[in-house]
Amino acid sequence: MRLYVPIIVLVQLAGAVSADTIRLRDVAVVDGGVVYLGDVAALDGAAAEALERIVVGRLHPDQVQIAVELATVRAILDGLGVHWGKLSLTGHQACRVERRVAQPLVTDESITLVNPRTSVDSRSAVSLRQQLIARIVSETGDSRDDLTITFSQSDQKALSQSAMGRRFEIQPKSRAALGRIPFVIREWRDRRAVNEYRVTADVALRTLAVVATRSVQRGAPFGQADIEVREVMVRDSRGRPLALLDQVIGQTARGIVRRGAVIYPEYLRSPLLVRRGELIDVRGVFGELVLTFRARARADGERGRIVMCRRDGTRKEFPVRITGMRRGETVAGDTAFDSSTGRMALK
Repeated sequence: MRLYVPIIVLVQLAGAVSADTIRLRDVAVVDGGVVYLGDVAALDGAAAEALERIVVGRLHPDQVQIAVELATVRAILDGLGVHWGKLSLTGHQACRVERRVAQPLVTDESITLVNPRTSVDSRSAVSLRQQLIARIVSETGDSRDDLTITFSQSDQKALSQSAMGRRFEIQPKSRAALGRIPFVIREWRDRRAVNEYRVTADVALRTLAVVATRSVQRGAPFGQADIEVREVMVRDSRGRPLALLDQVIGQTARGIVRRGAVIYPEYLRSPLLVRRGELIDVRGVFGELVLTFRARARADGERGRIVMCRRDGTRKEFPVRITGMRRGETVAGDTAFDSSTGRMALK
C-alpha cells in the first residue's frame, strides 16, 4: 500500500501545476487593428486571464488578415518573464486573425431580445431554413450564387418549419465563415426562449484562388510557372485563399505544397530579413523619446515576425518585431528607458 501513496500525490500535484492554460485558436476575428492574446487564445485560469490584454499582433490599415503563430506568442510571453511552471501554452500552431467586416443589422422594433444583434426578422423569410441561409450569406459578405449551403438530413425537420409570425435568435458557435459551422437557434415568445435547436451548416464558396501547378518543396520560392489562378470551391475553416499571383510569386514555401493545392497565406513565408546572431537596428519608443539601438537577434525572422533579441554585454532578452532588412521595433509594453543610466530595460 505504501507504494501507491507517493504516486497519487504526484498526480495531484501535476494537476495543480498545469491548471492554467493558454490555448491558441485556429481562427479569430477582431474589430480594430490591435490583436490581443485574449482575441487569439482561450485563457483558462487566473494566471492566464491576467495576460488577456497583451498585444500579440497588429493589422495594418491595408491588411485584412494576419497569422499569429504559437512561437510568436511564446516569444512575447518569454520576454515578459512568464513562469512556465505555472502556465502551459498549447493549441494550434498559428491563429488566422481577420478584421471584422461591418454587416447591416436586421432588427424588429416590436420585440426586444437579449441579443438583438443576432436576431432575424421573421417577416423576411418563410421557413427557418431560409432565415438561417440569409444569416450565413450576410456573415460571409458573398453573393448567394457563389455559396453552396447544405444541412444534414437530421436537421431538416427543424429547419423546414414555418417562420411566419415567429421570432428566432440565430447564434453561430464558431468564428469560421466557411466549412462546418454549428448554430444554436432559439425561438422567443413573450420575452422567453420557448424552443432551442442545434444545427450544423456546411458552407462552401466558389471563388478565384491561386493553385499550385506543381509541387513546391519546403523553403523553395514560388515562381510564375509554379502557380495559376483557377475558379475553385473552398470550404476550409481557415477562410479565404490568396487570389492574386503577385501575392505568391517570390514568397517561400513554409512546408511542402502539393500540386493542385489551393494556396492560403499560412502556406507562405516571407524572405528572411534577419538571421540568428546578426546585429540589427532596433527602434523603440520610451515615453516621449524615440531611440534606435543595436541588439543581436536570437533567431531568424521575416517581416512581421517577433524574435527575441539581446544587447551585447547583457543577458536580458526582449521581443522585437522585424520591420526590414536587419531592422526591427520593440514590442509595445516590453521595454522601458532608464534616464538615470541611459539604457533600456525590461519592465
